[in-house]
Amino acid sequence: MIVVPAICVLVFLTSCVSPPSVDPTETTRRMPAQSADAHGLIVIIHGAFGGANTWSRGVERAIRSNYDTFGWDFVRVNWLELSSRYMTAMASGRRLGRELGKQLATPEFEYKTIHLIAASLGSHVAEGITRGYVRSFSDSQSRAFVHATYLEPFGGRRWRFGAYADFAEHYFTATDPFPFTNGPLPNAFNFEVSALVPPKNDPAFWYFHDFPVLDYRKSIGDLSPGFSLSPLALQSVGVDPAKLKDLLPRGEVRVLRPNLSAER
Repeated sequence: MIVVPAICVLVFLTSCVSPPSVDPTETTRRMPAQSADAHGLIVIIHGAFGGANTWSRGVERAIRSNYDTFGWDFVRVNWLELSSRYMTAMASGRRLGRELGKQLATPEFEYKTIHLIAASLGSHVAEGITRGYVRSFSDSQSRAFVHATYLEPFGGRRWRFGAYADFAEHYFTATDPFPFTNGPLPNAFNFEVSALVPPKNDPAFWYFHDFPVLDYRKSIGDLSPGFSLSPLALQSVGVDPAKLKDLLPRGEVRVLRPNLSAER
């Protein structure tokens, strides 16, 4: 049995890319109204303790800088307060996600596509959104196509990440020393990116965990696996995002190596 010291758990949870920050313009409990010309929604969800005002904003800024985002709404979920309570963060994140998902299922929202991008612990919020949204509809009712992107989700296989999404992709490092984030997900197509991690002497405990989160942001605008598989990027070149379900089946794993990934 692997024993992880309590201090390691605390360090891991506090590591998610950036220090605490609060942006009062970000969504906490309510989804903002759909724009009149919007057909798609991109929801960006930070990990524990931070990233709300840095990583999430950086992802949105990079997307807007590299793509024509007309017709797309952006929502950055700021759940900083809940995610900072690390003993209850997973359950709280899922409850928050279900609330937001049920809101998206009300008649005031008519999106055709919803893309969730979640880092680490934020994956629980994303999974809550997919479940709350999809389960609000019967099989005969039309709804948005839901695409979920999981970046080193904290908790791993036991939480069934991707089970309610129409398509889910997962980026992870098998070399991550923390035992709950370093394996493939059965309900997503998995990209194992350990070979892309730059070598580093005496890396910090969270070094490998943070890599997929940071690298996904760097992938925005290039053609290597990453944001190029997003609904926005695919639709911009005339490709139906629903085709990914057949091209990249659930549960399969693809190991990415430097020659298969564009220079970041």
